[in-house]
Amino acid sequence: MLRQRWSILAGLAALLSLVSSCATSTDLSSSGGAESSANVQLSQSAGVFISHDEYSADPAAYVDTDVVLFFNATWCPPCKATVDNLQSDPGSIPAGLTIVAVDYDDSMALRQRYGVTIQHTFVHIDGEGNELKKWAGSMTAAEILGEMT
Repeated sequence: MLRQRWSILAGLAALLSLVSSCATSTDLSSSGGAESSANVQLSQSAGVFISHDEYSADPAAYVDTDVVLFFNATWCPPCKATVDNLQSDPGSIPAGLTIVAVDYDDSMALRQRYGVTIQHTFVHIDGEGNELKKWAGSMTAAEILGEMT
């Protein structure tokens, strides 16, 4: 009986090893030139959710998109849920929409500029950074888009 259990465990370990190596080789094969072209296609067919640091490094790269600043905090449950929604389903972010995660606790100057007084606030801005609309409470990309229109 013990020998059968060890045999089953050894079989499961071999199966897990095989599955793991397949996933790794798939990841590796897509990390070459194929990933670059996939990312280009993704950026053309879907919007993006990026950090404020990424956005600040080259804001001109996003001038042809609708930019929404998302003031969030790591300790805020609704903020966490929104971040999880956006990260788990990046394809739900429509083409032409850039959602920029702004750390509520570390961005006092931006909070003051846009009059943000609570976390989980969204600010739609134009290419010069002027506020177009401000709201709170969206949980998904669809809700964010709905507030913009």
